[in-house]
Amino acid sequence: MVITWGSEPDSRLEEIARTVVETPFTRRTWSELLFMMAGMPIAFIGIAFVGITMAAGGRVEIGPLGLGITLPAGTERDVIAEINRVLVEGAISVYRLQEVQTSLESWFLQVTKRLGESE
Repeated sequence: MVITWGSEPDSRLEEIARTVVETPFTRRTWSELLFMMAGMPIAFIGIAFVGITMAAGGRVEIGPLGLGITLPAGTERDVIAEINRVLVEGAISVYRLQEVQTSLESWFLQVTKRLGESE
């Protein structure tokens, strides 16, 4: 079956065919498609970042000084480099990578907790 039409549709079928072909492609449709194409890479970077952080056993905090990511002791340097790469590719500026030193209080609580568990 071939549907053809000139400048004016001669039948209801031709009018429906024209509506089906032309209506979905409005300006709003194209702008939403552009928005989706711009947003998808950002979403994938975010999902990758969350996945990498969770796989590394990390914790993410947002505070007054910005975004803080805490990884467990002994995290490999490759994992840290990958997290940094994902952040930078996602247009998030990284100002400092630093190793967090355990406070004396935290160390004392860890040691005493382990001593209490053995009893």
